[in-house]
Amino acid sequence: MDSLKEQALGSYFKELAQRLRGMTPEELQQLKEMLAELNNLMDRKIWGEKPDFEGFMRKYGSLFGSDPPRSLEELIQRLQEQSARMTSLFNSLPDDLRSELGEMLGAAWMDPEMAAELAELAENLDFLSPTERKGYSFSGEDPLPLEKAMALMEELQKIDALQDQLESLGKGGRLEDVDERAIEEILGPEGRRELEKLKELEKELEKAGYLRRKGSRLELTPKAIRKIGLKALISIFDRLKASRQGGHRTDRKGLGVEATHETKEYEFGDPLRLHLQQTLMRSVHRGGPGTPIKIQPEDFEIYREDQLSQCATVLMLDQSRSMGLNGYFEAAKRVTLALHSLIQTQYPRDHLYIIGFSEYAREIRCQEIPETTWNTYTQGTNMHHALMIARKLLSRSRSGQRQVIMITDGEPTTHLEQGLAYFNYPPSYRTLQQTLMEVKRCTKDGIVINTFMLEQEPRLMKFIHEVTRINRGRAFFSSPSHLGEYIVTDYIANKRRRIA
Repeated sequence: MDSLKEQALGSYFKELAQRLRGMTPEELQQLKEMLAELNNLMDRKIWGEKPDFEGFMRKYGSLFGSDPPRSLEELIQRLQEQSARMTSLFNSLPDDLRSELGEMLGAAWMDPEMAAELAELAENLDFLSPTERKGYSFSGEDPLPLEKAMALMEELQKIDALQDQLESLGKGGRLEDVDERAIEEILGPEGRRELEKLKELEKELEKAGYLRRKGSRLELTPKAIRKIGLKALISIFDRLKASRQGGHRTDRKGLGVEATHETKEYEFGDPLRLHLQQTLMRSVHRGGPGTPIKIQPEDFEIYREDQLSQCATVLMLDQSRSMGLNGYFEAAKRVTLALHSLIQTQYPRDHLYIIGFSEYAREIRCQEIPETTWNTYTQGTNMHHALMIARKLLSRSRSGQRQVIMITDGEPTTHLEQGLAYFNYPPSYRTLQQTLMEVKRCTKDGIVINTFMLEQEPRLMKFIHEVTRINRGRAFFSSPSHLGEYIVTDYIANKRRRIA
């Protein structure tokens, strides 16, 4: 019982745990009064009042050892960190053992007032805690003493804290904020060396112009975005067969007419781009051997030509939660970067707009693509809103082709009613109706909708086939690994129209 007392009190006040057994009744009464006043301070903070922390410390500062807290916030943070182990231990126990340990702790104190103050302290700390204390799953037959269990909780929480630091790096965190000592303690010297390498790499990327500082965080520069997009594009081209249309790299830029390696007989009105060798051969076949070779108009053999049309494209990128949970979103984002790089380098007069959609839809600027992610917290696939924005953006382009490329893994489950999103799963008749009405409006405006579906459930396929029936666009059912090949090569193929 004495050991349980020490552990319970030590989960909040390390300085008092070892002194507990030697406390006089007067000191125990002072401890009880301190807990009551501490709970009163927390109540005042919760209700928005100003607590008298200085007065509290003048009276009870001696109970906090040689390094007392300098503010109520610091004291609360210390208490939360120290009590987290006991909370996690309770959350990790089965219901019967949790109840048994709770009864033992209550019996260990004997004093109901002290037990009540500690229970209130735990509730206040939970209320003020920014994060929920999680439990851990354990299995096995060997028992574990309470002291070792508490030490294990502390070790697991250090790992969680380090994991949170590392995950925050992708959300605006800094490598300087990662605890090097914790890295070495958990991952060993090799882990610390890897962190140092990352810091050096960060400096080199910043020096090379791929990263820049904006306030306290680093962001990709336009140069870095172009580099990433180009690498994504090259990786897609490298997967294509040489015989497949569009499966080649080219350094040519611009809009206009591009010659192919194929030839044809000249017809009146064709551009006179002679294929000299074939023209001479036709003349020799007609007039026989000998010199001089007499060329007649019927001998002319010319290059076939493709005309590259101007195009305005909206890429609709599904950001719904299923895209992330199914592992599709990273492939879709990589293709978005590749398509952006293709248009920027090969077809600079084309326009590319990007729309992300989940519960609502919004336009995404090209420089935002690398940091764009799927929606973790809200539900919904609002194709209706996305198509509305796409139609508005494409109305700016009156000449050339206008198309929507939609990458998704599901059917619409959300639509707009008077500017607000309405969600239902399975999708309601109203959601499907409103989405297909927007498809009809796009069709009326001459906008082609090509859908790249990453799932092949019959219900989803039925909806996509209905979209293609109305719009006369095309539907592709693809795996994430082949998505880039479909989209990039289809874009290039649609750029070309045989004119001769």
